[in-house]
Amino acid sequence: MVKVIVALILLMLLPTVWAQKGGVLSLHRYLSAVRQHHPFFAREALAGVLEREQQRRYGGGEEWVMTASLFYQYTERSQINPFMPQEQRQLALNIGAERLFWGSGSHLSIEYGYNYIDQRYTPPIGVFDPHAHLARVTYRLPLMKNSAGI
Repeated sequence: MVKVIVALILLMLLPTVWAQKGGVLSLHRYLSAVRQHHPFFAREALAGVLEREQQRRYGGGEEWVMTASLFYQYTERSQINPFMPQEQRQLALNIGAERLFWGSGSHLSIEYGYNYIDQRYTPPIGVFDPHAHLARVTYRLPLMKNSAGI
């Protein structure tokens, strides 16, 4: 408690000591000293520079991101399930690109996929097309951020 009282007395005497050094302490002189030395004002002066630097650093977030995946699987029929193919080979390839647009917060994604399945049944049953293709374009737009329009 004594330390708090001593600290308050020193804080009250500080403007008096300062005024004795340079003359009368006016409100204008006090506010200009606060603007020059207080960390809040120094931070605010640098806020624009920091914001531009942060935008430049995160600018890579708006670039296209490429994706690709490859999948291969080979299976043989187990003796337990006679309805499975005797053997099966599956090959899948997916490629895509996506991009985030920071201005609207939207996200565009383009994808193409190819799937090939080679199955051998004994005895052969039906006609089966082993090739499957997939093309997908997705555009997501946040509603709350763009409630006033795009």
